[in-house]
Amino acid sequence: MGEHQSRVEAVRETLRLALKEIDPQLQKSDRPPEWASWWERYVESKLDYKASSDQLAHKLNEAGADVALVMEWLKTQPLLAGGPQVKLLAQVYGEQFKLEDGVPRARGKGGLASDRVQNPHDPDATYAVKGQGAQQKSHVGYKVQVAETVVEAKLELGKATQKAHHSDEAGQEQMVREQAAMGLQPPPVKYVDAAYISTAGLVEAAAQGVELIGPAPAGIKPGEVEFSVEDFKVEVEQKQAVCPVGKPSDQCSRLTGEKAPQIQFRFEWNPTTCRDCPLRARCLGKEQTHKSLVVGEHHTVLQARRLEQKTEVFQGRMRNRNAIEGTQSELVRAHGLRHARYRGLIKVRLQNYLAGAACNLKRWIRRNAWELAQAIRRSSVPSALATAS
Repeated sequence: MGEHQSRVEAVRETLRLALKEIDPQLQKSDRPPEWASWWERYVESKLDYKASSDQLAHKLNEAGADVALVMEWLKTQPLLAGGPQVKLLAQVYGEQFKLEDGVPRARGKGGLASDRVQNPHDPDATYAVKGQGAQQKSHVGYKVQVAETVVEAKLELGKATQKAHHSDEAGQEQMVREQAAMGLQPPPVKYVDAAYISTAGLVEAAAQGVELIGPAPAGIKPGEVEFSVEDFKVEVEQKQAVCPVGKPSDQCSRLTGEKAPQIQFRFEWNPTTCRDCPLRARCLGKEQTHKSLVVGEHHTVLQARRLEQKTEVFQGRMRNRNAIEGTQSELVRAHGLRHARYRGLIKVRLQNYLAGAACNLKRWIRRNAWELAQAIRRSSVPSALATAS
């Protein structure tokens, strides 16, 4: 069965597996009155993939009602409630349904968590989405972070396999822990792509004495305006900001609380300053009367990286990370990195370690073959000259 399943497929299949787990442990006399209909509906029958969306929605709610009955019946059967498939059924039920006036109803898409069970045959596989707009891609499965040395003999030094919905920052932290467990010290310089660069990441790396080299994300342009936060000179420490036309901010407020768990600062220009500004149309939205910016407490660090990455020196240093793209391609094309041959996070992690080991072994063999060829060439040059004379 494929890794990707629709919601109704996942619920029905989870219920089917639970019923098959329970059945061998039951005497016929112990079966509830609904057992025959459950068995016929979920074990012996298959979902009609040509059904309309309304029919599938009905099937989903029908399965939710049946799961609720099964879970209620299992309360009278404590010896059956501890099986792995039954526990998984309870988890899926909680993820997919909520009670409305005592009746289980399918949750709306906004009420579904990305770490929910997508397929009962591989509960560890989760949903992830990457990119925006036409570039947006989604998948169900796992995510792997790869680290390699930035030296002449490039070798992989780590692979962190995680559930797909986990963030890249979490993967980077996992990589550090796994490398530490192998006795490897943190490198003085780490080359990463934009997904790993954040204000907190830059500050934390500096505190650890590690230089984090990678492009910072561009500032967000709200609405249709032309200017972003990058176009403003913001000095958080001095609580001052200057707009593109050179006007300083009139007010700075420190933001804290539940809506802003991290310390932020809001800089504002008064309406009088913005009203007569020649760049007003490029800076303010149609409904805005004045400009305001909200930045984090370490915005200075982030803005410094945005300026630094425009220099030739920085761009030259970034070439050191280009080889990792080739490594990713090699792992995908030669070792099937994006195809999980096994189910479960532990087995997939082992598969990725083996792929990395194979990649390192091939590189080591090629390196040694090249060095041997160079040694033979150097040793043959004097004898060739002597023969010629």
